[in-house]
Amino acid sequence: MDLIERFPYRPVLRWKGAEKWALETLPADVRDTVHPIIELRPTSKWRSAAATRNVAAFESLVLAINSAVRGPFTLDLGLTAPYSSLDPHAVWGMILGVVRRENIPLVPTICMRPSPSHVDGIKRVADAVQTGVCLRLKPLDVFSRPFLEELPKLLGTLGMNKNSVDLVVDLEIFDSSQPPLQALMEAFPSLESWRTVTVLRGAFPDSLQDSPIGTSTIKRADFVSWRTAFATQIGVSLMFGDYAVQGGIYRPISGPINRMAANIRYAIPEKWLICKGEDVFDESGPGFRQWPALAQLLVERKEFSGSSFSAGDEFIAQHSLAFEPTGDAKGWIGAGLSHHLVLTGRQVASVAGASRLLATKTGRV
Repeated sequence: MDLIERFPYRPVLRWKGAEKWALETLPADVRDTVHPIIELRPTSKWRSAAATRNVAAFESLVLAINSAVRGPFTLDLGLTAPYSSLDPHAVWGMILGVVRRENIPLVPTICMRPSPSHVDGIKRVADAVQTGVCLRLKPLDVFSRPFLEELPKLLGTLGMNKNSVDLVVDLEIFDSSQPPLQALMEAFPSLESWRTVTVLRGAFPDSLQDSPIGTSTIKRADFVSWRTAFATQIGVSLMFGDYAVQGGIYRPISGPINRMAANIRYAIPEKWLICKGEDVFDESGPGFRQWPALAQLLVERKEFSGSSFSAGDEFIAQHSLAFEPTGDAKGWIGAGLSHHLVLTGRQVASVAGASRLLATKTGRV
């Protein structure tokens, strides 16, 4: 079974406890569909490990990711770069030891215009583990710069051909003003020569501030547009990438959080169902007791998939029976993420599998 057929879903997950739990609890059929792109957040723990060149801390981090994923994953250090006192070569060097020793199927990520130190670090890992690399293009690369002219030089420096590289076209957010996927892909010559091609963009908003209290929906325009592109047979198998139930642009939080509305983010086939309450820190309001109440409202709706659908659904069902303040934002984000990964993984596998069958029957593969 090739990579396109087995791992057609590439969600970006910014590594923390919720992401770890959601990956650990994936059912087997979804695990064989998902190849996550793990972004390390610039947490205080990570900065401390980087500053002290704590090899054990980096090894522990990679081992935890590998244990949760239990399959190939892509690792991106891009978010941590502005906060690290170490150059990328040193960071990748500290990660390399455990990757080699434990035979971890890690794919390192490189950007379009990396520093020489980053290239050296990536090349060292890629040469050692032979898993190829992920080239992640950002909107500025795709829309504003002559990246196609620069690609041969970058690939030459890495000593790689396209067939060893996963191309990720990361548009960050879904914007209706962006060109259709078919037009966008036509700007890339010889797409079939890359190992895999993923279009990545997120339709989930950065904030739910504009969502009303109660229940509302947000269109999953990222998935719907990808499914349409797949149905029109662009000519290459496009993997689907999204930012799950978080916004596509990372916005670090500085200082304590003193305002937050209780909410559950629940994916349904073409939309997200948003169950939203009031500010949990409002001392005159119901506070954290809102989450079990929102869960009770959700499980009573026809859109609820049932407690056995995913670990997140089981979490929601169990907590809907509680009448005391229970859970926190991380737990409920994890529940929504778990459900999203299972639903989307199965949707993507179904679309990709049907397309593969059609291509086989018509002699296009």
